[in-house]
Amino acid sequence: PKARSQRLTEDAAIEEYRAGRLSQRQVGEMLGLDYWQTERFLAERNVSLNYSLGDLQADRATLDEVLGRP
Repeated sequence: PKARSQRLTEDAAIEEYRAGRLSQRQVGEMLGLDYWQTERFLAERNVSLNYSLGDLQADRATLDEVLGRP
């Protein structure tokens, strides 16, 4: 029963992440995993990262700001 409960929790976390209702951080919190464990957990289950072109552009703008680039 404990293993089944864990599997159901993992499956729910994956589906909520895929649907965009949970962030990667929230998946980790739900499963008691740190950042890198969560990355590995999702990769091992062939779950694509929820990272859009807009996310990339925002990250690049932040990096440019931090580095003082025009």
